[in-house]
Amino acid sequence: MSIINNQYCSDPGAVIFGKNENSTVSVSTLIGSSVGLLISIIAFIMLIMTAVLFKEWRESRKNQLLIQFMIARIFYITVRYIIDFRNHFYAHEARCVLYLDFICLVYTEYALICWMFIFSMKLNDSLVKVFNTSESPLWKVSLGTWLIPAFVTALLWISFTMQTDRELLFFLLYLLLLKWPVLCANAIFLITALNAVIRSNISKSENNVKIVLVMLILIFGFSLQQTLIDIYKIVHLLIIDYYVTFYLNIINIIMIYHCAFSILFWLFGNAKTRKLWRREKPKLPTSSELNFRMSIQ
Repeated sequence: MSIINNQYCSDPGAVIFGKNENSTVSVSTLIGSSVGLLISIIAFIMLIMTAVLFKEWRESRKNQLLIQFMIARIFYITVRYIIDFRNHFYAHEARCVLYLDFICLVYTEYALICWMFIFSMKLNDSLVKVFNTSESPLWKVSLGTWLIPAFVTALLWISFTMQTDRELLFFLLYLLLLKWPVLCANAIFLITALNAVIRSNISKSENNVKIVLVMLILIFGFSLQQTLIDIYKIVHLLIIDYYVTFYLNIINIIMIYHCAFSILFWLFGNAKTRKLWRREKPKLPTSSELNFRMSIQ
């Protein structure tokens, strides 16, 4: 089986559009995905505007990591959308174009997984660790997180081109040895962080509690989506079936809207960010609030 000539190259992330151009489902997924991508791009623009306008917000290391995490996410859904859109209308592409699709999609997918892991690790450290620990310079973290996926993509591409009869095997090794271990480690960080938040008995008056809880759940949900997509993808490669493609369509559309909601919730679910946009001066904590914060530390 050739993955490049079959479905993986045109679909390492998910199938957005079915091959039946006249079907109602295909048109519906086209409209739904297009609207979701537009909303995600608008949300991302608002994220960048927040970083540009408010120095206090962009100087936070967590927000700096968040920006790069969301850049990787927008790259991923945009590249996948463009390629799947083209494949929907131009089913027969030159092999070199398919390899280019493969490189772009694998790189953006793995870069997104790595940035999700880095961001989840930062959330876990801030919620679980009692004492502050030394952190690597941001430029080193950023450089490594963007370059490691490039190395993985190059290695996978070389493996595919050298032994075209074992493409499915290399694809499974990519999932089992590279992608899923990162997703599992990410899930462990998120579960540990959730447990820390729940067990800390934080007061409802704390502004960041709800957003942290929802954000952890959102990222965990994204990890679950990726795992389901990979499982459906394997089934789709082995057994070409309409219903598998249909479920991939549904999960993909959910993922696109999930991206937009995650960005908007991180921005405007946070009371401090809303105050920045309303140009309100932050209120100083009362003595009772200070005492409470010291007690939970």
